[in-house]
This record gives sequence, C-alpha cells and structure tokens, in this order.
Amino acid sequence: MIFQDKKILFSTPKNCIENLLANINFVENKDEKITLIVPSKELVTSLTEIIPKKEKTKINLLEFNQFVSEISYESNSKNKLGTLTNSQHYHMVQKSIKNSKLDSLDFNDSNTLFENLKESIETFTNIPNPALTKLKNQNLNITNYAIKIFEIYQKLKSQYIDSNQLLVKAISEIQSNNIKLHNKIGHIIFFLDRYHLENEIKFISLILKNFPSNLLVITQNQKSIDNLTKKYSLNPAEIQIDHIKNKITTNYEIVIAKNQIEEVKQAIRKILFAVNNGTKLSEIALIFDEEFPYLDIIKTQLNSAKIPYTGHIENKLLNTGPGQVLIGLLEIIESGISYEKFSNWISNSPVNIFYKNSDPNEWNEISKKIGIESNFNTWKNKLYSYVDQTKNSAPSSCQKALQLIKFLEHLKNDIDSIPKYNFKNKDIDLISLFFNKYLDKTKIPNIEKDSYSEIQNRILEIKKIEKLQVHFLEIKKIILNNLNEKISSTNINQKGIFISSIKNIIGMHFEYIHVLGLSEEKFLQQKQENPFISDFSKIICGGKTVGLPTNSEIHQIKKTDFEIISSIPQKLILSYPKNDIENHEILSPSILLKNIAKSIDHECFSNSQKLNPNNKNWLQIIDSKQSGLNFGQQTCFINKNELEEYILLEAKKYKIPFQKIPFLYKSESLKNYLLMSKSIESPKFGQWDGKINFSNIISKRTKIESYAKCPYQYFLNELIKIQPKNSDEETLFIDPKEKGSLQHKILEQFFKTVLSENTQPQINEKWNQKHQEVLTKIIEKNFSLWEEEGKTGKKIFWDFTKTEIRSTLATFLREEKKLREKFQVKLFDSEKSFGVEENLSDKKSSWNSANMEVENSKKTLDFRGFIDLIYLSADLKTALILDIKTGKSITYNKIKNNPIDGGQNLQLPVYSLAVSQNLNQINSILSSYWVATFEGGFKLYPEIPIKWTEIQEEFSKILEILYKSNLNGLFPANPGKYDSFNKKGLNCNFCDFDQICSENRIDLWERKSKSDPALKEFININTNIPE
Repeated sequence: MIFQDKKILFSTPKNCIENLLANINFVENKDEKITLIVPSKELVTSLTEIIPKKEKTKINLLEFNQFVSEISYESNSKNKLGTLTNSQHYHMVQKSIKNSKLDSLDFNDSNTLFENLKESIETFTNIPNPALTKLKNQNLNITNYAIKIFEIYQKLKSQYIDSNQLLVKAISEIQSNNIKLHNKIGHIIFFLDRYHLENEIKFISLILKNFPSNLLVITQNQKSIDNLTKKYSLNPAEIQIDHIKNKITTNYEIVIAKNQIEEVKQAIRKILFAVNNGTKLSEIALIFDEEFPYLDIIKTQLNSAKIPYTGHIENKLLNTGPGQVLIGLLEIIESGISYEKFSNWISNSPVNIFYKNSDPNEWNEISKKIGIESNFNTWKNKLYSYVDQTKNSAPSSCQKALQLIKFLEHLKNDIDSIPKYNFKNKDIDLISLFFNKYLDKTKIPNIEKDSYSEIQNRILEIKKIEKLQVHFLEIKKIILNNLNEKISSTNINQKGIFISSIKNIIGMHFEYIHVLGLSEEKFLQQKQENPFISDFSKIICGGKTVGLPTNSEIHQIKKTDFEIISSIPQKLILSYPKNDIENHEILSPSILLKNIAKSIDHECFSNSQKLNPNNKNWLQIIDSKQSGLNFGQQTCFINKNELEEYILLEAKKYKIPFQKIPFLYKSESLKNYLLMSKSIESPKFGQWDGKINFSNIISKRTKIESYAKCPYQYFLNELIKIQPKNSDEETLFIDPKEKGSLQHKILEQFFKTVLSENTQPQINEKWNQKHQEVLTKIIEKNFSLWEEEGKTGKKIFWDFTKTEIRSTLATFLREEKKLREKFQVKLFDSEKSFGVEENLSDKKSSWNSANMEVENSKKTLDFRGFIDLIYLSADLKTALILDIKTGKSITYNKIKNNPIDGGQNLQLPVYSLAVSQNLNQINSILSSYWVATFEGGFKLYPEIPIKWTEIQEEFSKILEILYKSNLNGLFPANPGKYDSFNKKGLNCNFCDFDQICSENRIDLWERKSKSDPALKEFININTNIPE
C-alpha cells in the first residue's frame, strides 16, 4: 500500500457535512464499499438521516468502538469474552461491596455507601498501584475499604473485556498482519478529529498506513495540519492533503427573548411565518440546549399552535407508561402481593392500555368515583355496583368497568398461585412474566413502543447475568438504576417539525434550524481541570471503558458540534433568553453564540464585550412582546389570545382609545386587560396590584411579621395557601433549619431535666461533670432519632456535623455561665409556654396568653408561644429573656437601633409582654437574641438587652397600623430596598414567590406607596429608622 493513495480532507466546520457527501467520490473504485467511522452513537444516528438512499448500500456507518470490535474479533471469534453491560457493572460493584464485608464500618445508608464507593472505583481505575499502596499506608478507614472493594471488583471484571482491552487487541491484530479487512469493510474514513487516548491514536495511525483509508478533519489552519500529521506519525511529503472549500452560505439571525417561554413563542411565530412563505414543516428543526427545561415548553406551545412534531424526544424510562407499570409490579412483589398495593397501582398507572379504546383519564375518573378499598372483594363489589348504575346511562364506562373486574380476577389468580415471599432466584423471571403478560404491545401508543422494547432488553440483560444469587431488593435496585436512564422516542409524526436537543441533530439536513437557549454557562466552558485525576480519567459506563476529554476539550467538541450545525441549513436562527425562569438568573449570550456572531460579522471582540445591537449585518434583536409579534411582511399568531394581545399593542402604539376597539366587551381577556391597565396606571393600589376586597384578622406573631415585611407574600402564603416548590436535589448536608431544630431540642430536654431535678447552678456556679454527662446522653439520643428519620444528609458529612454540634453545646455551657455572672441572674425556666394547652408530661400549666388591645379597632390580640430561656435576679425584680438563635449573626445586627423593625421583629416584644403579664412582681424586663454558635461568637444581639418599657408604646402603635391595613384588604408587593447586586428588592432575594410576582413591582411600589393615602401609615412605620 503506497502513501500517495492517502488523503487527509481538511474542512472548516462550516459545510463539513455537505462537503463530506460531495467528496465521497474521491474513492477510486466506485464499487468499493465505504466505512465511515464516527466518534459517537449520536452522530451515527444523525448521519443515517442524511445519507442519500442510493448511497446507503455503499456507505456503512460505525461508531469507533464498534469498528474496534470488528477488528478484534475478526481472527479470534471463537474466544470472545463478554462485554460489560450497565446492569452487569452495577451488579459487580454491589457484589464487590458485599464481599468486602463492610458491616464492621457501621454504614447505615446502603444507597449512600454504594454511590460513594462507585465514585471511588471510577477514580481508582486511573491511580497507579504505588499510589494505592501509599493510600493504604495512611490508615484511612473509608479509603482502605474503597481500595479493597476496587481490587475485588477488578477480579470480578477480569472475565469480561472492556473497550481499552479491545483496542490493544485490535492493534496487535493489525501489527501481526493477522487480519484482512478490505473485502469486509472497504475504504475507511475517520470522521472528525476527536480521538485523544494514546491507543486510539496508535490504532488510527495503523489503519491509515495499512488500509485504504482517509481522515476527514474539522480544522482551518496550517498549524492544525502540522499537529495532526505529527500526532498520527504521518509524513506530509508522503500524503495528499486536500482543503475542501465551503459551498453554502447560510442566512443567520440572532434573537434575544425575555425568558424561555417567550423565546419559544417567538421561535414558533418565525416558524409559522416561514411555513406561510413556502418552507415545509419537515424541513424545519427547533433544537435546544438540554440544560433548560425546553421540551415541555416547546410541546405545550406547539400543541397550542396545532403544529405536529417529531424528533428525538428524550424521556427517562421510569416516566414512560411501561416504566410506571414495571415500577408498580416491583412494588406489588416487594409488598408481599398486597391487594391494597396493586389496587392503588391499577388506579394510578397506565396499565389501562391493556384494554380496547381505553382512555387513561377516564380510568382515573372511574377510580375516583368508585374509591379504592384495601379488601379486594369489597372493591370488586363496588365495581359491580358501578356497572349497575351505568348500564343504561353510560354503556361505554359500564363495559370498561366489567373489563377491569375481569382483569383484576385474572391477576388475582396468577398472584395467588405464587407462594408469598418465596421468589428466591426466580424474581427476575417473575418480573419478566408479569411485565409481558399484563402489557399488550399492540395497545401501546407509538410514543411508548421504544420504551417498552428498551425495558424488555434491560430485563433480558439482567437475566443473562451468570449466577445471579442476589435478593429481590438488589434486582429492584438494578432495574430502577436502568429505568433512571434516558430513552429517545422518534415514532411521533414524521411529517411534523423536528424538535430535539442539540446533540441529536449533528449531521442532519434541514433548510431552517432555530437553536434555543444559547445563554452563558449553559454550555460547558473552559474551567480549571481536576488536579486529582489524570486528563483522561476512565469511567466504567455502559459496558465500556471510555477515555473522557478534559473540560477544555469538551468545550472545543461542543463548539465544533455547534459549528457543524451552522453549516447545514440555508437559514439559521440563534437565540437566548435574558432570564432563567427556573433559577431566577439574569443570563447573557454564551461564548458559542459570540463565536458564531464573530465568524459571521468578521469582527473580533472579547468575551467581556456585549453584543452590538446596531450591527444589522448579522444581529436582529427581538426583546419584547411587541417586536416579537411583528416581523417580516406579515404577522402570524399562535392562537386567539396572541391576536388579541397584538391588537392591544397596536392600539397603544397608535394611541387608539381602548373603548373604540369593536369587539372589546365580547372578549373577557380584553376586558380584563383594560381593567388591569387602568388599575396599574392609577396612583392608588387596586385589585390588580394590592387592594383586595377581603377582610382578614391576624393575631399570630409570625404572621404579623410576614405581613409587615411584604403584604403580598403574606397574602399568597397565608391566605390562598400557595406552597413553594420543593427542591428535588439530593441532600448532602443536614438542612440548616433541621440542624437548628436539633440543637433547640437537645437544649430544651437538657434544661427541662435540670429544672425538674432543681439542680440548675447558682449565679456564679459552673455546670458540673454530672450536668455534662446528662447533656452528652441527650445529644447522642437525639442524633439517633434524627438519623432514623433521614434528616441528616450524607453520612460522611453528618459525622462532621455531629462533632461540630457536640463542640458547640459544650461551649454553650461555658458561655451560659458567663452570662449569668454578667447579669447576676439565675435560670428560672426553659421553653416556657404561654397561651397553649396544659403540658401534662411535666405537670406544669401554661401561662396565660399575652394580650394587647388594639385601641381604635376595639379588638384584643392574643399571642401564644414558647420562651427559650427566662432568668431572674436574686431579688426577683429583674427578668432576662434570651431567645437562642443558630443562624447567621448578620440577621440581628440592626436590632440595636431598630428593635421592632417596622413589625418584622416582634418575637422579643411579645415575650416581654408575656413575662410582664404573668410575673407581676417583675419591675424590669430585658430581652436579647443569643446567637449561640461559633460563627456568631456566642454574642447577644443587642449586646445591651432591650428594655420593655422603652419599646412598649412603639410596639402597640405598630400593631395598630398593621392590623388596620390587613383588615382593609391591603396586600401590595413590597420589594424593600433595591439590591444593586441581585438587581431586585431585598425582600425578593429569597422569596418563594419571586417568579409569580409582578416584574415591575419596584416601580409600582415607588410610585403608588407615596401617593396612596391608604398606605401612608404603613409606610411611616419604616421611615426614619436608623440602620
């Protein structure tokens, strides 16, 4: 084989796909088969879509590792070793952990343990043996056990072969001339310069030198060519280098939208405009960065616009219909075949696809009407009763109920024939049997067929694991691990618009591509590399050991992929949202978007420079609803609401009175818009921004504080009961609130014990050894309770937290003694209740509630609660109230000059009121917050406690104002002082309702709070208060 037949085809990212297909004719023998080697499965899928039909018989597409396997097995097919699957890998890690006998380490959370050790195994794969020996010598318990597990895992894995071993074997086969590829594979083309490992480079070099082959490289300069020839040990004098010229000029636009939802709407408007001008829907792709939750937004808007769609719709297997049915089966089996469990499962899962013409919504409705009973026969009788009621009125529902009865009896007979809890090694067979029997493939919707087949394959993989001797729970973990992976469904509507994440479109051909979500930090960028692992760390995933590039190389790959996309269409629109509606972030254009803009505009600008809106050559900015609705020579609307919105915008633009819009009063949305506009433009708060015809009486201290801070937040949370979204993130550390509750609970039990035994120390006396032993016992008991309730986060971090709490509480006792000496007081009571029911556990009665008469309203407010610590002087004339805090001290810094804070800090005044009304002999009442943490320095805030006599009048006045405002239905959004860093009001920074609050709340508050007389007193309570 002579080098002169070789070619390296150099192409710029732009047009590389088109050029690849156009230059396939460089193969001299027109009948010769061509094998195109690509670095990823996604690229295989994408290229398959665009290869012309007449070429498909000639061109064979292989992913790199598939190609390596072809060569490795060619001359040794009889001695194949198994390749690792994801399920087998998981099973081997679990078995390694079991064989290492970790019970002595006392790990309580097996899931947490597994995840930690799995990460360790992935890391240790790349650590040399001498380094492992050094780690062992350090005598670190967890590290040593992780290394031990890794060694066991390596032995188990030896019966399999990974991709790196395949690569070494393939190199050996080529070097020994023990393989004949040409007749089977033909001419080989390696697509894209994306191979980094030493063995990968060596393998490709051998293929280039020994077989009919070429290398297609995405690059643009001579330096890259020199580097490449050196990398593959090629002599430039002996190899032909061709530069492929660009062919297609793409028309670009860049669009900036308010947020993701508006961005998708604008994209659909533009697509409708393109369709109206002759572009076929099947020639259009709407793709997105999967970091944002675009898919649900896109599908909702496309359904609204009645636009059909197709594409690589990714979903987790557990979220599909068959996935939910499988999870239901697992629950039934694990519960010992409880009829209550499977009855609930039948009513809540899509198992109804087993029946003809069934509708999941109807089945759920039937379940709600019937009710689910734990007793199977009771439920069956209710079903029969329902059949009798619906026989004439709803024959279709009646028939479906009869089918459900028949199905349940069928399932009952099957389950009764299996001895409960006696599955042993037949668990996976039982799961497979049930799954196949109770899901009819012919009735599964097209969108679910891929997921059904994938789940079938995963179950078969698990059944193939040799000598599977694990408990049912282990099988369940393996299945759930598999169900947590993503599945792509493509059988939706082949005539619709193509929607997909960016990675799935590389290589596909469209006339028009709209890319969503090109905002900063949503693509991987260059970051500092991890110093603890090598550049190409090896991880075990999907049955292969894959070399991963560094962060900077990942960024370069992303950039290349993105530029390949830009080479394909005749029209490309790039867009990014200015705001992230999920995380409340302000976004800016990504580096990738700027790079494309730079290549279009032929101008150099740094990442810190902003996009220039005046440069019309390449940039079109659409950043408002008004401009977003109006583009090109005509306007397209998604639905009736958007048409009405456009009419209103036009009326505003040309200053047409709303009353003259002909169909104004026939449209509810237009009427509401008119009322809202008038209300917002008014100098007073109205029903659209804070004045609601609603009377409310509040007497609870925390609710009054919430109202004083932001009336609108109080309205949403307390009156209409909107609950904030819970985070789905995995808990690593104990929640700060839980940590504070734990410390309070420990101190409460400690002080109650001491006071009940009357052993509290005198004014100048220290806490003795017995006290400390009592505290230690209470600490450890509560640690165990918190662990049982799963409130502690990851074990490794929880151990640190426990040490911190022990140290904090030991210091607490020493600091408490100093406070008693300083103020010459003795502990009188702890967690003293007032206004609550009698506490029968310690046979102490609660104090009377603390009441304050609101004079002008002729109403008495009754406060209830618990006071952390009450100390009394020796003469019983002075009381010191301490409220223990475990948060950050910065919260209480302003207490000194602003003890009530306009009604936002009522805790100490209410406690002082309770003491004054229940301990009549007291002449002087003092109160402070005690930040009892190392971070807070165990300081009092304020350092000189607040005197009740000095704040009593102000307390009464503020309660009067807040009570009156609330009673009058005033609930405006109060953003607080402007925070220039976060670009919002201080009250909004950690508000759960920031996303649904009015965007112009700052302007509304600034304008109306000064002119609306109803808010005058509310405003005055926060005026002239020193910071």
